[in-house]
Amino acid sequence: MKKEFSFSFRKELSIHEKEDFYAQIAVLIGSGLDILSSFDVLKSEKKSKKYDSFLDSVYNNLLYGASLSNAVEKTNKVSLYEYYTIKVGEETGKFSEVLDQLAKHYTHRIQQKRNLINTLSYPVVLIVTAFTVVLFMLNFIVPMFEDLFKRFNGELPPLTQFIIHLSAGIKSNFLWIIGIVLLIVFTILSIHKKEYFRAFISRVVLKIPRVNVLVQKIYIAKFCQLFALLSGASIPIVTSLQLIKKIIGFYPFEIALDEIEQKIVNGSLLYEAMAHYPIFDAKLISLTKVGEEVNRMTDIYQRLSEQYLLEVDFQMKKLNTLFEPLIIILVGGGVATILISMYLPMFKMGNTIF
Repeated sequence: MKKEFSFSFRKELSIHEKEDFYAQIAVLIGSGLDILSSFDVLKSEKKSKKYDSFLDSVYNNLLYGASLSNAVEKTNKVSLYEYYTIKVGEETGKFSEVLDQLAKHYTHRIQQKRNLINTLSYPVVLIVTAFTVVLFMLNFIVPMFEDLFKRFNGELPPLTQFIIHLSAGIKSNFLWIIGIVLLIVFTILSIHKKEYFRAFISRVVLKIPRVNVLVQKIYIAKFCQLFALLSGASIPIVTSLQLIKKIIGFYPFEIALDEIEQKIVNGSLLYEAMAHYPIFDAKLISLTKVGEEVNRMTDIYQRLSEQYLLEVDFQMKKLNTLFEPLIIILVGGGVATILISMYLPMFKMGNTIF
């Protein structure tokens, strides 16, 4: 219990720093250097203060006789599964291989993050731009037309009246609106780790068409990556599931893995336990069965993680292709509605004159 608590409040290294650390230490140890000499090489490359402090702490712990797993654990800058993976690598003599697997894992994580940023950046820019343009028009353009309309007697079209009232409401309640938005953001940040909130958000996400498929494949890919890494380090299935449950970061997976763990302890095979949960697709279950039968879980899960990563990339591109025209239509529609509502009274006055 104390061990788990020590891992719950930590400011970990970034995934880029972890990839760099594990890749370099794997190469250095694989080339025949001892652990202390390897850290002498790493320490000679000055980087960020946090990373340099991490290396210094690990090095000092090693000087006092700690193993690498215990040395990195004492810094509170690595995750629980990294600690156990390195520890198993030390105990099984697969030290260099385990470090290389950790480096590859974080390389995949970095690539996933880049793909996600590339997919979401354009829609986010469009949405922010659209919101800014519409807000500007409602606060500055519409009031100018409203002053013009006051000079003429006559009833304004319903659409024009609605836009004018909307503009007046936003302008007079702007501080309230900002306050409410900030309150919502603060509330979400304060409860986003609560179990009931995570359960609610995951249910909502998994009901959104196309998005649910993408999210499911993202976390299946992550599950396969982690399981392949831990299995390759000769960590038992139950222990692997416990570690993955702590770091997977998606509520339905956490609940499923917790119950799967209990089923395995009670004698079920992994694929049999997974078959009870729709979060795992048929391909993953069938190939898990094959992996258990031929005792090649590591290889199969490594290939599965690569396949799911390719599927995630494909789904992201499809989603991006769908979002781009949809957002453009919404942006154009909002701006066009405001402009039409402002010009309608002019058309009406023109027809009256002629």
